[in-house]
Amino acid sequence: MIWSNGCGYQNRNVNVANAYSALARKHGITILQRFLVSGDTQLECDSMHTKIEQRMVSDAFTERDYVVILECQNKAIAYKVKRMKHSDFMRMDGAFLTCIRPGKKGWESNSARIAGLRYEGHGEVKKKLSSLL
Repeated sequence: MIWSNGCGYQNRNVNVANAYSALARKHGITILQRFLVSGDTQLECDSMHTKIEQRMVSDAFTERDYVVILECQNKAIAYKVKRMKHSDFMRMDGAFLTCIRPGKKGWESNSARIAGLRYEGHGEVKKKLSSLL
């Protein structure tokens, strides 16, 4: 099971859904993705992001400038930065899903209504909608 914050741009979108769906199909497993309720939760990484934002300076121009900021942002815990290459990223040609919105129009189609997604190894994706919204 994966817990994600409710940010649509980061976690509640078709690109992330396609990546989880591809992973489930590749390994023949079921992946459950649940979304936290906005305002009522805090993830461990939230404090890390806040500290990084506080250390960001306007004179960071190069990749190395950002690596130094990330590695030195917390004196109690040393964070390691892994530099990514193009080959580290998954190519999403021929994506399985084109949309994860639950309805066709208006309030029905609001992706914020999705409380969870279940990615089956055989390719099916099921949605659990929140009644709280």
